Amino acid sequence: MEKIDYESLSEVFKAISTKERILALEMFGKGKMRLTEVSKISGMSRSGFQSVVDEFRESELIEEAGHRSYYKLSPKGVKVLEMIRTFNSYLGPIEEQSKLRQLKASIAKFGAGLTEEDIKDIFREVKEGEK
Repeated sequence: MEKIDYESLSEVFKAISTKERILALEMFGKGKMRLTEVSKISGMSRSGFQSVVDEFRESELIEEAGHRSYYKLSPKGVKVLEMIRTFNSYLGPIEEQSKLRQLKASIAKFGAGLTEEDIKDIFREVKEGEK
């Protein structure tokens, strides 16, 4: 088994710790991007976004692409973005399994002899729990 580089891994997770940061990483994944474009699309102020860029650079997730205000994903950034997309593809089935377990638990709680109205109530409860 490969040894885990906890320090480097911690830096990467910190760098991608919010939805705005993940969106920014995705934007850099589209190719050479101007910092102002990425900050605007990801919903961050240009000044606040500078710290994200600094963290991305320190974590070696992005690299300059020609002019100093243009960046793109580095090879490491490409790998991290692939990891995020793969991880995301696993979340859907896990969430669906969780909802199914919730439904089964609700049915078990009510016991045998459920009426059609009881089942509708259970589905309504599960739907409301999703919100």
